Amino acid sequence: MSAARMNPAGLLRHAGGFLLNLFVAEMGPAIAEREFYKIFPAHTLQSAYLKEIPLSFTIALLLGGLVYYKWKPPQARGVWVVGICLFLWHAANHSSSYGTMSVFRAWSTLDFASVRAIGYSIGALVGDDALRALHLLPRHHHD
Repeated sequence: MSAARMNPAGLLRHAGGFLLNLFVAEMGPAIAEREFYKIFPAHTLQSAYLKEIPLSFTIALLLGGLVYYKWKPPQARGVWVVGICLFLWHAANHSSSYGTMSVFRAWSTLDFASVRAIGYSIGALVGDDALRALHLLPRHHHD
């Protein structure tokens, strides 16, 4: 950690940036997905789950890549830690009660949050380079 971030104001700014990126990673895909369900409605809870996981991941991936490309927040690359921790915590605490609908709903909500956080960070980690490799962004010019 740099000396600038070790002071209280720097730590607070870094933590605020992390929380803001986590919020964007979770809420951005959730808002965008609502529009997809108007076009492609799911008729059962299971079909909604099967649509939402890849859709959440894809939207979060694109959003993370775009946010990192535009503003380069270093915190965006670390949001995946929250996704992994949520998944592991939930797996450890609810692994014995599979099969009930309330457990399915809890798992699906947690999976969405985990997938969004992980997708957002992957987008931030590889998005800028991937967009350049696909020639969608100009290459860096080193003088």
